[in-house]
Amino acid sequence: MSILPVLAAICTAATPGGSALEGWLPVAGGELASVWMEPVLYEAPSVSDKFFVHLAVVNETEGFMGVDLRQYWDLIGPVQYVGTDEEELTVIDILSRVPPELTPERTAEILDDYRYGQLRGVAAGGRRDYYMDFNAAGRDAIDRLGTSYLFLALGG
Repeated sequence: MSILPVLAAICTAATPGGSALEGWLPVAGGELASVWMEPVLYEAPSVSDKFFVHLAVVNETEGFMGVDLRQYWDLIGPVQYVGTDEEELTVIDILSRVPPELTPERTAEILDDYRYGQLRGVAAGGRRDYYMDFNAAGRDAIDRLGTSYLFLALGG
C-alpha cells in the first residue's frame, strides 16, 4: 500500500482508549504522555525507497502540552528489525539511541522553546502524529526475509 508523503506532523483529537488508536501498539508511556505505533509499514516512493512507520504522541494530561519533533535523532523511531516465524522473540539483542539527558540547562531551553511557540501543540487528551522512515529496509529487503512475522525495535 502506498500513501502520499507526510513530511509535517498532523494533530488530531483522540485518547488512547478511543477508537482512533484501536489496533495500535503501545511503545512508551508515562504520566504526561504516551507513544503509540500503528502496525503498518507505509511507502512513499516519491520520497524514499524505504518504509515509514506512523507514530503518535498522546497527551495524557488535562492540559495543553508542547511536543518537540524538530530533532530527527531525538524522536522515537525504528532502530532494528528481524524476520521470524515465531510469534514472540526469544532473544533480544538491540542497540538503541539514548535520549539526551534532561539537565537544568536543557529544561530551561525547552521551556523557552515552548514559550516562543517552537514546539508542536497537543490539546488535553489529543495526539500529535508523525512518520519516521524505516531506514534499514524497503519492500525488497522485507520480502527477501521469507518469514511469517516482522518485528520492529523502536528507540529514541
